[in-house]
Amino acid sequence: MSDSRRGRIFRDILLTTTALVVALAGGGKGAAAGSSSGLSGFQVQSGGATLSTPSATKSVITQTTNKTIITWSAFGIPAGSTVQFIQPGRSSVALNRVTG
Repeated sequence: MSDSRRGRIFRDILLTTTALVVALAGGGKGAAAGSSSGLSGFQVQSGGATLSTPSATKSVITQTTNKTIITWSAFGIPAGSTVQFIQPGRSSVALNRVTG
């Protein structure tokens, strides 16, 4: 199997895992008490990323390296809110791990 094929498979697995983590977070039901955004415990484990909240209903995660791993204690998106992921390129991957 070629390296590019392995890379695509790895990326697809990470994206699927990330989507499952978000779905299992319950759309805000898993949010920590007192957290109005539904996001808490943002910690970059590998690579680079930043979290900003330009408004009370919008959070933006900007990935600054091609690969990153982010751990959250809670990840939920309340009704009427948005979370935007900005990645540096088409081949970028992010693994979001929710521990709470």
